Amino acid sequence: RPFERMHVLPRSLRRVPEVLVMPGQVAVDATTGRVVPYPMMAGETHPHNGLRVWPDGKLSFTHPLRRRTAVSFDQPVFLADTSHHIYGHVLLEVLPRLLFLDHCPPDTLVLTGVKMQPPYPEMFAAMGVDPARIVSLETPAWCREAYLADNFVDLRNFVAPRAWEAFARLARAGERSTVPTADRLYVSRRGIRRRALVNEAEVEALFARRGFTILSPEALSFADQVRLFAQARVIAGPGGSALHNMVFSRPDTRVLILAIDGLVLPIDTLLTREPGTLTYVLGTSTDPRRLYLA
Repeated sequence: RPFERMHVLPRSLRRVPEVLVMPGQVAVDATTGRVVPYPMMAGETHPHNGLRVWPDGKLSFTHPLRRRTAVSFDQPVFLADTSHHIYGHVLLEVLPRLLFLDHCPPDTLVLTGVKMQPPYPEMFAAMGVDPARIVSLETPAWCREAYLADNFVDLRNFVAPRAWEAFARLARAGERSTVPTADRLYVSRRGIRRRALVNEAEVEALFARRGFTILSPEALSFADQVRLFAQARVIAGPGGSALHNMVFSRPDTRVLILAIDGLVLPIDTLLTREPGTLTYVLGTSTDPRRLYLA
């Protein structure tokens, strides 16, 4: 069932003078040497691409800092990054924060470690970001003035109401698509190496016999993905980033997720808006040492 009430922490935009920004969503106060609390959550210990969390709670860089590789920015920058550069994290964590850009100076650059390969340029543009403002973050960056925005989506705890404002803005991209739609979609992971479903061809055939159109989202534009998810009445597939496109579906769209027992993600329920629309089929890993091999 969807959460009737979520405890949403206040979301804020911080202006930080003299900050060192590292790829992987890491910001360090250049005067104190301390990691700015953004984007770490209190007590967070899950793997972070840019920071290592020690048992005593202290943080250190995952990768060594080499001053000679650093770049400098004198004009304001807005950090639009995430610790995991995969589609779901970009969609849910990076894109909604861009709503805060309206509160930054007009000449603010958008600094991101996200590789601007399809479909990301299309998604940033849908949020009103001029491509000329986007700067790739590949090395440490000394910023005279940085703007750090809290996530509207906490993958384990809540989806702030304003996140849906961002998803609605992104959804308008679907109006440019003319791809044929279907009432039933099976979202395949066969083109994705991570979290392999070893018998997915057999599973796809089962869904196809029941009237599902097989969809490989990585082969489609962002606009096409939005249109397909917006028109479908039933969506199924292995759990993962692609199914997070359910944010573009109608609230009564039914979602069936094939998941590994022990890998049921809270975010799926957090994104559910009507009772009875989210269902799981649970399976087990084929190799206890490789959780994602299902």
